[in-house]
Amino acid sequence: MTLKILDETQKAKESNKELKEKDKQKDEFLDAVAHELKTSITLIRALSEILLDNKDIEFETKTKSLNSIVGESDRVSRLINNILDLEKLATGKGIGEDELALIFDKFYQSKNQNILKPKGSGLGLAISKQIIESHNGKIWAQNIKPHGARITFTLPINLN
Repeated sequence: MTLKILDETQKAKESNKELKEKDKQKDEFLDAVAHELKTSITLIRALSEILLDNKDIEFETKTKSLNSIVGESDRVSRLINNILDLEKLATGKGIGEDELALIFDKFYQSKNQNILKPKGSGLGLAISKQIIESHNGKIWAQNIKPHGARITFTLPINLN
């Protein structure tokens, strides 16, 4: 009986340590996302104010500023979409075993999505794979029950 209690205590300590690590990772992720959003929004606002306050800006400067605003708006949109995609991967449903190898194909979208219309172009993971493999890395997906899917990648370290 004493051994069982000690074993359960050890399991509880390990679970608590794991939860603290996940909480720390969540905080770091949220800090990074907040920084990325604030950076883009600050640039969009500053350029917009400059354009509004200065009617005599040269056409070329105005065009560059507007292109920057559009680019940063797209960046924020991609960031939000990526966060939503990550949320979908963490819902606990995972990816069908028959689809695990297919999700890295260009334009592939799951047949079992829980939304009416697939969002995105089906290029995100294909592009990620191409970039990672071009750096001699590896990327793969696996189901982690009951938590959902995990996308993992490795990159070699070049110490030269």
